[in-house]
Amino acid sequence: LDVPRQYSPDEALSRGRELRQLAGKGDAQAAFDFAVLLTRFGRFGPLADASTVEEWSKLANGHSAFDWIMLAAEAGNQPAIGTVCRFAQDPLAPAHVREKSMAGCAQLQQRYPPK
Repeated sequence: LDVPRQYSPDEALSRGRELRQLAGKGDAQAAFDFAVLLTRFGRFGPLADASTVEEWSKLANGHSAFDWIMLAAEAGNQPAIGTVCRFAQDPLAPAHVREKSMAGCAQLQQRYPPK
């Protein structure tokens, strides 16, 4: 998902609401795209805005962006699987993210081989 810098916090939140609804219906791409927006506009994102942070937290339902990426990966989304595998090799990723990614990468790739 290409997140244009020109998205206002309100525009991003509106798109986040749409994606969250789709993700709730099992759309793996929407879950991944939601995670990407969450990393940019959520509580710790570089484009976070005080006026929208609380709603981002509610939309995420207490889950981190990594949790949303894993949800998408476990549903077979290839960009999400690639992200999980990159986290496994990232020395700057938090230890728990790296460990979960290492454990899941090969399994996800085997279950959902690239097409």
